[in-house]
Amino acid sequence: TPFVLPFMLTEKYVYTIEIPAGYEFVNKKANDRLKSEAGSVSIEVKPKGNQIEITREIKILQPTVNPAEYEEFRTMITQWLDKNLRA
Repeated sequence: TPFVLPFMLTEKYVYTIEIPAGYEFVNKKANDRLKSEAGSVSIEVKPKGNQIEITREIKILQPTVNPAEYEEFRTMITQWLDKNLRA
């Protein structure tokens, strides 16, 4: 059975976090992008001097996900919801 979404979606967030004096950013840079027939997810974390810029974007391009596309769609949503990649 196809999975029907109530609507298509495009969201983009850009966060800038300033690192206090005496602290440093120890996580690796991240540039994770996933794309499927249903849409795409992009999460980028990059240090800029004493700041960290986090850009998160999700696009759901079609309101119906067919069973053959479900695994890719689930991977994309799991990436978006990953607490380790949130600000």
